[in-house]
Amino acid sequence: MNPQVVDFLMDSWRSGTRKQYDSYINKWVDFCGEHNVNIFDPHIGEVLEYLLLCYERGLAYSTLNTVRSALSTFLVIDGVPIGQHRMVTRFMKSVQNKRPYIPKTLVVWDINLVLDFLTTIGPAHKILLSMLTKKLVVLMAILSGVRGQHLYLMDVFNMTITNNSISFRIGALTKTSKAGKHVPEIRFESFPADKRLDVVHYAKVYLKRTLTIRW
Repeated sequence: MNPQVVDFLMDSWRSGTRKQYDSYINKWVDFCGEHNVNIFDPHIGEVLEYLLLCYERGLAYSTLNTVRSALSTFLVIDGVPIGQHRMVTRFMKSVQNKRPYIPKTLVVWDINLVLDFLTTIGPAHKILLSMLTKKLVVLMAILSGVRGQHLYLMDVFNMTITNNSISFRIGALTKTSKAGKHVPEIRFESFPADKRLDVVHYAKVYLKRTLTIRW
């Protein structure tokens, strides 16, 4: 296949996905070289040997899933992508039984404890800029419930601010973006009942205090 076509097809992956996939695809190429395996037309047993090698190196279930997805982008055996092959799915079930996936968040913390602590940090125009920044980010994370990537992509150039609200349009592709579907506008309303927790107030003070830094 023409290298330019290959590069074009690889651009269908997001940069983060490409970095993850590249690592395990390169390891697959190395494995094939060491074991005299056809990179693009292996036997199912050879793929399972590679997955077992990854497992024996301590890879968790979720990471092995990434390996499976990476190989599925170019390996088809018995008419199906390798990740959907019945032997591979059985292998992954065995991994789950032997090395079960444990969620990172096993405990739900009390949001009231966080909010009570945030009320002690202020006023906005007097606290250190670093503390103001952290408080604003935490308030936005709590109120929006969006991914950390979305908070990172909030930009003043895509911001609309009024007396009682502040809105952000995400101007870049995100992990959850799909064709014809993008992240909806993220909107924050003021909270006049308690200025210490008013995200719009803190955002306005932040914008004012960082004006000379940003420009």
